[in-house]
Amino acid sequence: MLHGAVKKESPSFFKQIAGYLLLAAMLAASVWLWRFLDNVEKTESQARFAAYCEKIRASITHRLHDYEMILKGGAGLFYAFKDVSQAQWRAYVEYRQVKTFYPGIQGIGFAEVVPAAELQRHVEMVRAEAFPEYTVRPEGERAIYVPVVFLEPLDPRNRLALGYDMFSEPVRRAAMERARDTGMPALSGRVKLVQETGEDVQPGFLLYVPVYARGMAQGSVEERRAALRGYVYAAFRVKDLMLGIFAEVPREVAFQLYEGATASPEALLFESRELGVGSSKGHRSRFSSQKSLELYGHTWTLAFHSTPEFEAKEAAQLPWIILVAGFVVTTLVFLVIRAQEDIATKARAVALAERRRAESDRIARQAAEEASRAKSAFLSNMSHEIRTPLNAMLGFAQILERDGSLTPRQKEMIHTINRSGQHLLNLINDILDMSKIEAGRLQLNPVDFCLHDLLEDLEMMFRSRAEAKGLQLLMERADDLPRYVHADEAKLRQVFINLVGNAVKFTKTGGVSVRVRAETLERNSTQDTHLLRLVVEIEDSGPGIAADELELIFEPFRQSAAGRDAGGTGLGLAVSRRLVELMGGSIGVRSELGKGSCFSFQVPVKLAAGAAQEVVPRMRQVIGLEPGTGPIRILVADDKKDNRDLLRALLEPLGVEVKEAANGQEALDLFEAWSPHAVLMDMRMPVMDGYEATRRIKTTEKGRITPVIAVTASAFEDAEKEVMATGVDGYVRKPFRAEEIFAVLGKCLGLRYVYAEDRGQAAKDTNVEPLASEDLAGLPEALRRDMRKAVEDGDMAELRALIAQIQETDAGMARKLKNLADQYDYEGLSRVLGGENAGLNE
Repeated sequence: MLHGAVKKESPSFFKQIAGYLLLAAMLAASVWLWRFLDNVEKTESQARFAAYCEKIRASITHRLHDYEMILKGGAGLFYAFKDVSQAQWRAYVEYRQVKTFYPGIQGIGFAEVVPAAELQRHVEMVRAEAFPEYTVRPEGERAIYVPVVFLEPLDPRNRLALGYDMFSEPVRRAAMERARDTGMPALSGRVKLVQETGEDVQPGFLLYVPVYARGMAQGSVEERRAALRGYVYAAFRVKDLMLGIFAEVPREVAFQLYEGATASPEALLFESRELGVGSSKGHRSRFSSQKSLELYGHTWTLAFHSTPEFEAKEAAQLPWIILVAGFVVTTLVFLVIRAQEDIATKARAVALAERRRAESDRIARQAAEEASRAKSAFLSNMSHEIRTPLNAMLGFAQILERDGSLTPRQKEMIHTINRSGQHLLNLINDILDMSKIEAGRLQLNPVDFCLHDLLEDLEMMFRSRAEAKGLQLLMERADDLPRYVHADEAKLRQVFINLVGNAVKFTKTGGVSVRVRAETLERNSTQDTHLLRLVVEIEDSGPGIAADELELIFEPFRQSAAGRDAGGTGLGLAVSRRLVELMGGSIGVRSELGKGSCFSFQVPVKLAAGAAQEVVPRMRQVIGLEPGTGPIRILVADDKKDNRDLLRALLEPLGVEVKEAANGQEALDLFEAWSPHAVLMDMRMPVMDGYEATRRIKTTEKGRITPVIAVTASAFEDAEKEVMATGVDGYVRKPFRAEEIFAVLGKCLGLRYVYAEDRGQAAKDTNVEPLASEDLAGLPEALRRDMRKAVEDGDMAELRALIAQIQETDAGMARKLKNLADQYDYEGLSRVLGGENAGLNE
């Protein structure tokens, strides 16, 4: 009896270890949750740190780009005029207001190429014009001299540089020779400027833009050397430059700027401690990184370190709090379970465990949903941040492509910029498409379209690429291939572009063959349509793919050996497979190393009637508004100056008046004060975003009849719906083409344009004659004299003010003169005004 009682009270082995097993499981769960949160926090902090670093890098790059544009404008002045005076150069620099809008530059000048035989004459001419004590230094006999002739502002420090032969110093000379031979801007290495006075001595550098004699060939290095006239250049003291760029430098990241490709102490040019930003002594930064800056043929290195201000804003302690809390809770639960031995208590413990499991499942689902939302937000933000500068880059490239004064080499460079930017946009779209596919947000949009036109477009797109590589491109269509089909044209086009683009990219010799045919599947008698299977094969003579890689290449971010060598994201084939499967088809590949590859895909399509097709209008170049239109006032609201400059550059040549706002609040104020005819509104801006600004504008009586057009870098359809809900009248996504802006303004304002191809006919139809000097005979002589002087001084602001006086009496003449002024057509203005430079280059 006693033995039985003892046996009944003795716990089983399972009961003895159950509490410990639960303890171990909960501890493991706490550690897992801690590691998960810690990784999430580190990833988010790393992304924020990288964003700060990129902002600093971009600020330096953009500022130097601004100086490049100013120098190129100065080079244009010397290109337009055979002789430029000291007064004209000073007027140009003052007009650009460099010290006001781009602080941090020491000076902008011109250095003239002087052969040894002309040195004495050169010195006498400069002395006679402006500087009686002018001399070229250092002394010594050299084949050529390149002394500084002009330098503004001409303060005591900059006067020290007049006459200095920069070609005599090796570091400066290396940059000058690079600029001369390439025809491109060139950045020098680290130098000590001759302007240094001994106090607050700073490292310096120079940026050179070559100036060539007009009318001389520049196609080869030898021709450019022979045509070299001099250099427009800018001198910089590094600390002054950084103080000018970073009036409000982020305090979360400290940085150092180094000369060359390595961050060594002897190569240090500048560190942010001089701006009051840096870590305290002994502080160990949580994040650090380095970036190389390739600027105008020269390399700088930026080293970044997180500061205590950055770490104070992060939630690095949260994972540890979760871990400690998990251990405490786990221990308490273990003690409670061990203290309860009866069945009822164990049952409640089991129930508690079930509730905890359900809570864990709920938390896991919530975490997954949060992660999905965070991913979408991250992709949306990154899309906006990348598309915004890409919009400016592609937009200005489009404007430059229209410039008839560019040389063939310059046009090719602009075309390369445009093509590279478009490639970057395609990569971004690949990533976004993959995200949309994974989230189930990508939908089919089938339409009737001409399949033959699609194939002809593809052949035109890739033939030049193939021929440039010496490849043969064959496009083979079956004789019975239907002309019109019903399918998702955009997604089908993307699959073609991805596969044919890869074939041309990886093939070095031989060629690429694209074969297309259609097979009948069934006939739907009720709708009188045929269901077809479109079969496509893209075969190349490229390097081929190893057998063990064939199953991997369609996975995201997985590439073959050839793909890794060529670069890219590894997303093109993954996106293609998902798109084909979304359309109800399949895709495959057969390949052999050294013999090439053949990618094939099949998608179902429906036969469509040709009558349903619409002819896509050809893009035409807009050059102005029809006579009698205007004046048109457009308000541009965008926090990025590059984007505002781009829209201004597109609209002002048409005769449109443009005013700018850097945030939503400024946009509201200008809207009330100026009453524009339309508003181009960015949606992401500081102070007040475009969503709120649009809503407030649309609540006013004037705003209800004024078109507000959203211009945004968002890449998601959900964002477009949110934008349209604010009441905007149009939507343009960055990066945009100029034609899209003109089209939406034309639709909203009823504008009618003059196109480049219609210029001759329009002039004929309206009997508009070009402006001649006789047309100005009726103007007061004093007014014509003042306009001639403004042109000779290069003072476009004064010239526009004088033209405005003519507006009241002769609007047509004022418009023609303003057109010449807007194009900086000095020769045309001099010709009609009878100035000294008329016929200079005839």
